[in-house]
Amino acid sequence: MVFKNKEHSIINKFPEKNLLVLGDVLVDKYIMGEATRVSPEAPVIVVHVNKERYIPGGAANVANNISSLGAKVSLCGVVGSDIVGKRFLHDLKNLNINPNKIITDRTRNTIVKTRVLASHQQLVRFDYEDKKAISEETEIKIVSSVRKDISNFDAIVVSDYEKGFVTPNLIQNLCSFQKNEQNFNLRTQAE
Repeated sequence: MVFKNKEHSIINKFPEKNLLVLGDVLVDKYIMGEATRVSPEAPVIVVHVNKERYIPGGAANVANNISSLGAKVSLCGVVGSDIVGKRFLHDLKNLNINPNKIITDRTRNTIVKTRVLASHQQLVRFDYEDKKAISEETEIKIVSSVRKDISNFDAIVVSDYEKGFVTPNLIQNLCSFQKNEQNFNLRTQAE
C-alpha cells in the first residue's frame, strides 16, 4: 500500500521503522452463537454456542495495527502464566509481532474480556482483570529489557488501558531514556 499525498507520506516509511509498543495487554474473547430460547431456570436468553475467537487486545491491538502498516513491532506487557497467556504469546507470532519483551508474571492472570454475542448482538461482557499496579520486580525487568535494546527502536508507543502496567515510575524511566537518545521519540496513547 503506497500513499501519494503528503499527509500520508509517513505511512510510506513504516516498513523502514522498528517500534516498541509498551502497555496493558489483554485478550478479547468472543463467544458467538444464536439465541434459541429463554432459560426455564431464570429469565435469561440461552445462547447455542457455535464459535469462539481469541484476539490479542489492548496494547497488542495497537501493535497489530502498526504491524499491518508494515513496521517491525515488538510488544512489551505482562501476561499471567496461564493457558490464555501462552495462547496470547503464540498468537502474537502469527501477527508478526515480536513477543520477546512480554513478561510472564506468576502472581497475575492474563486479562480477558469475554463478550457473548447472539445473532450479531452483544448480550453481555465479562472482564477478568487485576488492575493493581505491576510489582516493583516486574517493573525492574521491563525497564532493564527496554534499556538494553532502546537504540534498536525508532519510537516507543505507550498504550495505557489503566490495568496497572503503565506506572509513574515506568514512564519516568522511559522519559530518562529519551533524554539519552538523540533520535528517539516517545508517544503516549491513553484509552
